[in-house]
Amino acid sequence: MKGKERTFEQIGKIFKVTWQSVQQAEFAAIKKIRNSQEGKELMKKYQWQVLNSFEHNRDKINQFASPDVVLERMETLDELLYGVLKQIC
Repeated sequence: MKGKERTFEQIGKIFKVTWQSVQQAEFAAIKKIRNSQEGKELMKKYQWQVLNSFEHNRDKINQFASPDVVLERMETLDELLYGVLKQIC
């Protein structure tokens, strides 16, 4: 199973359980990781990478678009950035 993306249903067939059981196991594992110290540190690192990506994309948008389009897209990116920052803080 390593290296291959599979659906919940495919994994369920392999382990002879329902796809709902696989989904519940995934959610439980993600919750456990997020609540661990290592998981929290990883989430902070990931969130900063997302922020940097948004900033880079905003700069790219500004370079080629009309002022109205730039303003609209920047507002969307700013809302996304605000949402990420709100989660971090």
